[in-house]
Amino acid sequence: MQLVPANPFKAAADGNLLPVIVFVTIFAIATATLPLERRAPLVAMADAATDALIRIVQWILVIAPVGIFALVAPTAALYGWEVVRAMLWFIAAVILGVLLLHALVYLPAVSLIAHVPARRFLRAALPSMLMGFSATSSMAALPNMVDAADKHLLIPRPVSGFVLPLGASINRAGSALFQAIAVLFIARLYGIPFGPGHMLQAGIAVFLASLTVASVPSGGVISLFAAFQATGLPIAGLSILMGLDRISDMFRTMTNVTGDLATATVVGKLEARQ
Repeated sequence: MQLVPANPFKAAADGNLLPVIVFVTIFAIATATLPLERRAPLVAMADAATDALIRIVQWILVIAPVGIFALVAPTAALYGWEVVRAMLWFIAAVILGVLLLHALVYLPAVSLIAHVPARRFLRAALPSMLMGFSATSSMAALPNMVDAADKHLLIPRPVSGFVLPLGASINRAGSALFQAIAVLFIARLYGIPFGPGHMLQAGIAVFLASLTVASVPSGGVISLFAAFQATGLPIAGLSILMGLDRISDMFRTMTNVTGDLATATVVGKLEARQ
């Protein structure tokens, strides 16, 4: 992937957020070198754009239930309740997996490396986790994450200002867990043999595709398209996942948000020791 985009607006339109982050970082550094009177209009414009985008997200949250119903209804009508029952087991496996990820990875890392009590971390991260859970978008939870990092976790602004936007763009541990379970589920549903070699191909394809998928609801399902193509799974399986994806998407996005804050907390502590 090209880290310095030839056209940052095209990269943003295509959903290639990593090159956009690099460009914005360079642009912000250049802006910081300007005199205050030249810098102030750019900062005011950025603040206004942020407020407008947050308002758009709020509108989307209002109409989201209608769209979710429209996605779920055709799946249930077309494939019957047997598939829905199988999907419930699939969703339960995803939820169990992300809870184990919290308990075995994130909370021990915060407690043992950053020396932040797990209860304090969860209390600070709860608004961000709930925003990620409801909006199913790490980017929508980014303002809450920045607020938690500044006011409650006391992470240095240079660390949180770099780690959190970068994590919201490319950190998808919860989505990766979901995708691994989803690939195995669809293979079993269609009766297709799926060995370690196929899993390796799917993992590589999902990793590369995930770097170019925007942090939007059901983005994890979209990035599975490359994995299905690489392993020969039927693309029709994506419609099954998409139709009943909302619940697992809420839990995996909440996990991604928790991972972003946990990473920023650990990095901030390590930076403070140097």
